[in-house]
This record gives sequence, structure tokens and C-alpha cells, in this order.
Amino acid sequence: MARIHDETAESPDREKKAAKEPSVHQGHRERVKRRFLKYSLDVFEEHQILELLLFYGLPRADTNPIAHELLARFGTISGVCDAPVEELTKTKGITQNVAILLKLIPQLSRYYIDTQTADKERVYDTASAIRLISPQFIGRKNELVVLVLMDSKNRVLYCGVVTEGNVNTVPLYVRKIITLGAAYNAAEAIIAHNHPSGNVMPSPGDITATRKLHAAMETIDMRLQDHIIFGYPDCLSMKDCGLLAHILNEEHTVMETAAGAEMQSGGKIVRIKTLFGKGQIKSARLAFFESKRRRRQSNGD
Repeated sequence: MARIHDETAESPDREKKAAKEPSVHQGHRERVKRRFLKYSLDVFEEHQILELLLFYGLPRADTNPIAHELLARFGTISGVCDAPVEELTKTKGITQNVAILLKLIPQLSRYYIDTQTADKERVYDTASAIRLISPQFIGRKNELVVLVLMDSKNRVLYCGVVTEGNVNTVPLYVRKIITLGAAYNAAEAIIAHNHPSGNVMPSPGDITATRKLHAAMETIDMRLQDHIIFGYPDCLSMKDCGLLAHILNEEHTVMETAAGAEMQSGGKIVRIKTLFGKGQIKSARLAFFESKRRRRQSNGD
């Protein structure tokens, strides 16, 4: 029986020889791949983009001259990908498999764009943010931090736990959050954490962490939309109750008062004091009740 030849296959002898004699292009290919992983295609010229793509259709060939020839014949990458298979295979080194790879690019791109927006949830307001985040805290006995990353249209790019602590405290690793934000190229972010005790009053540490995180996010042009504290059956949105705006105002100072000991929940009240005097003091307790009132209004109660 005649042997069927697969254009991608190699004979055993040639495979052994290739294994003993690494391609002279291997070092160059690895450098190109590392460059792509570090900088993306933004630093690549058009022929280099095409050369990188051809690596995966022509594992042993020097794809640089092939990329130049394709661009000389068809003008641009889009011209190359839109060219008929029969025309592409007239270029030396372009097999039918490679031509199919090139033809796949525009169709895959269309599918990517279609699905990119179709399956992404949007966060329109605090209520939708709470619906998205609250399942992360079900059954949790320790404090943890949840991060939501969104694009400029509030489409969710990432939602997950970034840190878990103990029953009383959880560390907020700013560097990890910034790294994730940069990786997803996020424009907006919401941070959330839980108080297993059920008391959703923000602590001085919560306020300090919010300020630090906001400052770090600004370095990568990412905006902190909200910091939500969950504690069954309540939750507090710092944005909704006006506390976030006070926290992020650099002219305001954070105070701790012992007056919280007189309250039923005990503990200290955190206040944000402005430069305009006592009339502008915003306590966390007042903020909490203001948050609850606004949620009742939005729910039509």
C-alpha cells in the first residue's frame, strides 16, 4: 500500500536528525516570542507580526523573508489574510495548511469580537455590584477581599477572591491588585471585603487601605468605583452613602472616636473630618444608615 504523505509529518530519521541539530532560527524565535509576551504587538512592525504568526504554520522555516514576500504581493496583513488560498500558495514556502491559518485570522477575529461583548456582565449600579459579588462570601468564616475589574463600559473582566485572612482581619495586597488591573487593562474597579461579625462599620484600617488602593490605581489610570463591606444581613457601599468621596478627598483627615462605645454595637466610630469644621463631619454609622435608606428607595420599599 502506498504511504500517504502528511505535509506536516517528518520521517523518523529526519525527526532524529532535527532533534540532534537544533534549528538556527530557534534562538531568534524565542526572542521574538519573549518580546511579544513582554510588550504585545504594539512594538512590532507589520512584517514582524506576520513573521510571528507564520512560526506556528512553518515550525522550521525562516519566516522573515516569507513575511516580506507576502506583504510585497498583497500589501498589508489584511490583504494577506483576505487573499484566496490559491494565490497564497503561490508564494514559496506557503503550504495549504499555512494558507488556512492565515484565512482563519479574520474570521476568528470576528468571532472574538462577537463573543467579547455578548457574555460579559455589566455593573450598572451598586445593586448589580452586590448581586455579582455577594456569592463570593457565602459560607465564608474568614475575612477575604474580592476584586471586580471592568472596562470603560462597566463590562466585567474579572471577579474573584484576591486575599483571604482570618476571622478578624485580612491583608490588602495593593501590588497584587494593581498587577491584575494592568494585566486585564481595566479602567474601573470595585473592591469588597466581609466582616464575619456582621458589623459593616468600616474600621480605620479599611479607610486607610481604601485611600492607599485608590492612589495606587491612579498610577495605571484605573478608577476605584466603590468599596463595599459585607456583613450578614447588611452591607455598606462607601460610594452610595457618600463616604468614599470623603475618604478619597486628600484635604480630609481620618479620626477615631471613643463615642462608639456608647452604641449598641460597641467599638469606635470612624469619622472623616473636612476643613470646614464640625458641620462637615461624616461618621461611618450615619453613612451606614444613609446607605440602607438609599437601597430601600431604589428597591421601591
